[in-house]
Amino acid sequence: MEKTTVLLFLLFVVNLLQVCHSSEEENSKLVQISSGRVRGYKNQEWDLFEFHGIPYATAPTGVNKFRGPSPAPEWSDILDAKNKTIICPQSIEYYKPLGQEDCLVANVFTPNTNEANLPVLVNIHGGAYAAGYGNLELPYSLVKEGNVVAVTFNYRLGVLGFLCLGTADVPGNAGLKDMVALLRWVKANIRNFGGNPDDVTIAGCSAGSVSVELLAVSEATKGLFNKVISQSGSGVGGWAVQQNPIEIAQTLAKRMNFNNVNDFIALEDFYKNQNIDSLTNFGFWDSKDSSLQFVPCLERDLESESILKTAPFDVLKQGTFEKYPTLTGFSNMEGLMRMMTYDEWIDNMMEDMSDYLPEDLKFETANEKKAVADAAKELYFTKLNTDKKQGYIDYFTDVMFAYGVYRGVKLQVEAGNENVYFLEYTFVEKTENSTTEPPPGADHCDQSEIVQEQPEEGPHSNDYYLLKKSMVQLWLNFIKTGKPVPAVTEEFPEGWPAASVNGSYMDINIPSKLKQHWQPERARFWDDVYSKYYSTPAPPANSSSRLSSYCAVIVFALAMFQTVISRF
Repeated sequence: MEKTTVLLFLLFVVNLLQVCHSSEEENSKLVQISSGRVRGYKNQEWDLFEFHGIPYATAPTGVNKFRGPSPAPEWSDILDAKNKTIICPQSIEYYKPLGQEDCLVANVFTPNTNEANLPVLVNIHGGAYAAGYGNLELPYSLVKEGNVVAVTFNYRLGVLGFLCLGTADVPGNAGLKDMVALLRWVKANIRNFGGNPDDVTIAGCSAGSVSVELLAVSEATKGLFNKVISQSGSGVGGWAVQQNPIEIAQTLAKRMNFNNVNDFIALEDFYKNQNIDSLTNFGFWDSKDSSLQFVPCLERDLESESILKTAPFDVLKQGTFEKYPTLTGFSNMEGLMRMMTYDEWIDNMMEDMSDYLPEDLKFETANEKKAVADAAKELYFTKLNTDKKQGYIDYFTDVMFAYGVYRGVKLQVEAGNENVYFLEYTFVEKTENSTTEPPPGADHCDQSEIVQEQPEEGPHSNDYYLLKKSMVQLWLNFIKTGKPVPAVTEEFPEGWPAASVNGSYMDINIPSKLKQHWQPERARFWDDVYSKYYSTPAPPANSSSRLSSYCAVIVFALAMFQTVISRF
């Protein structure tokens, strides 16, 4: 009897272990990548697998912290890929306790299938290059509904990612170089997750969109992707590229109580020896000229790889870029994000809008600048609008986002890109708490957020979910075919033709409508202004290397020595 009981107990344990093992296999997935093995886990709600916190590169530290990334670490044990809390150091107080220097990680989302060679989406998060992290937007709907593999990731932000001195140790664009490292990681590893490394779409909104467009005109990224989704941000927008990197670095150094900013060697050493906390204590959100300071820059020719050596406007104008299928656009009231400064700014704007003109416009005289500012005030606050808040929103919609996107579309079309699809998102979700104050409209990046999910997202209206389904399908169509509407449908009876000289674009709403000539008066006004006053960004001046600075010191010392000798 005792032997029978023991035997039954052992059989029970064996069966239990088999069930547990079977359950673990069903609810997790083991993948071999170049660095080692990683285990992802099943998201039961969405019926897909998630891999979080996979190192794709290593952020250098100490005096090397502004250099490009180093290779990813390797490991011998299985990496349990479920850490969702890794973010890069940043100035936003809410995130700061979680920020860590070793932050270059990717997150991979795969459908619950054994199929291979699936299309791949890589999403670049926004946040003005100063905040955010990869998992701010979660591609659950796209992965589940479209049978695609999706990747999100972190990159270095703020001063750490975009201080640009043009030297070997601080060449600039560390954050962009992180993005390129990620795309190379995808090229090398995504096949093991079921993705096709030769069918990659890169997407982003706001700063993510700017990044997408800058990567698309870079020589360093050829062969790493073949389609582009860029929303609410343009590589030729007013805040996309630093106008004067050295001046920006000097200004922040003064805010940090370092005043020897004209000694370039001292300035570089000051930044190299700062700790991470001191470099993330400052925000850059409130410039009247809509600049953001620490954003991508034009790089000097150095021994290290450069990502951006020519101004995006010049590349597009010359037509010397890879002409990727592109889905681009903006929301109709992007400027709603500026309403937090409305009460502080509006009276000054009504007196003189000169300080509020975009940073990338340069004028010979103050009178010339005032004339353009007065014309802008007349257009936005008198001719097109009688409501000040609406004029304010429309103005910042254009100078921060919409006109840059529109201008980029024109340049692409003129350069011969026949696969650019242009949209304006006008849908506004009506809820119980909806008001008419401020004026209702689609806010910054609404058209991108509806396609993806946000952490701890609340419920929405039926109309929202109806449009979400449509938008997800438009993205999936584009990811798979390079066209958002491959064939005429009941929802899109005219299809969706590519942007052309006639200015066609899609108004995304319920229902969506094909339209012509986006905001002709606003577009003509800025076309005229930019044709006269646009200032092309330049790389860091007089800072090609520390050697040149040392040489300058030596020359000065020799001159002083000669002066002293001549007196004897």
